[in-house]
Amino acid sequence: MIRKIVPQTEFARNVVTLMTGTTIAQAIPIAISPLLTRIYTPKDFGVLALFISIIAILGSIANARYELAIMLPEKGLC
Repeated sequence: MIRKIVPQTEFARNVVTLMTGTTIAQAIPIAISPLLTRIYTPKDFGVLALFISIIAILGSIANARYELAIMLPEKGLC
């Protein structure tokens, strides 16, 4: 039964894996938002948004796009 749902090619399995991870990552905040809105005020969410935006700007400056300079091997070490 499961083998019929999961694609057989490696590319399709990788696509399904990425889609599943993205779906779960988006579902978690949606599921938790009713609890968070009862605990925190809109002002608290505004402060959080300001903090995250400042950290994102500082993080991109501190990172200096270093991830583009790292050369990855064509094949894994294993």
